[in-house]
Amino acid sequence: MATPARDPFPVAAPPPPDWTLRATGIALRPASDADMPFLERLYAASRADELAHVPWTAAAKAAFVASQFALQHRHYTAGGSTTDFWIVERHGHPAGRLYVDRAPAMWHLVDLLLASVARGRGIGSALLDWLQQSARASGASGIDLHVLIPNMRAAALYARHGFTRVPDHSQTHRRMIWRIS
Repeated sequence: MATPARDPFPVAAPPPPDWTLRATGIALRPASDADMPFLERLYAASRADELAHVPWTAAAKAAFVASQFALQHRHYTAGGSTTDFWIVERHGHPAGRLYVDRAPAMWHLVDLLLASVARGRGIGSALLDWLQQSARASGASGIDLHVLIPNMRAAALYARHGFTRVPDHSQTHRRMIWRIS
C-alpha cells in the first residue's frame, strides 16, 4: 500500500532554553521530516488500546492508523505560522511531541503526546510548567487545549496545573483553559 503524501513541517525556531527542563534531562528541538517514523510509531501506540478490540486484521489496523496519522499531520501543519512542532527528548532520546500555537493573545496546546515509557515520570508536568512560564513571559492571556473526554489521566494533569474546564459543544473532547492572572 502506498504511503499517503505528507506535508512537511514548517521551519521553526528552536525553543528558548530552559534550565528547568534541562535539569530533568528534557530537551525540545524542532521536529523535522526525519522524525516522521518516530512520530508515526508514537501515534500508532497512542491508538493501540482503542483498536485492540476492533475485529480488523493487523494489516487493516496498520493502514487505518497510517491514514489517520497522515490526516492529523496534514491538519496540524496547515495551522499557521505561529505553531511550533517540537520533539520532546529525554536524555537525548525521543520521548514525545509537543505542538503549540503561540498566537499572540491566547496560546493553544495543539498536542502533547508522550511515549508510554515516558509517562508518569514528571515529563508532562515539566513541559506544562515550562509552557506556562513561556506564555506568561510572552504576554499571552493564557493557554487553551482540548483533551479527549475518556483521557481522565491527561485531564487530571492539566487540572493540577491550573487548567479549568470551560463550556464546549464537542462530543469527543473537553476544552480546558489556563488563564494568566
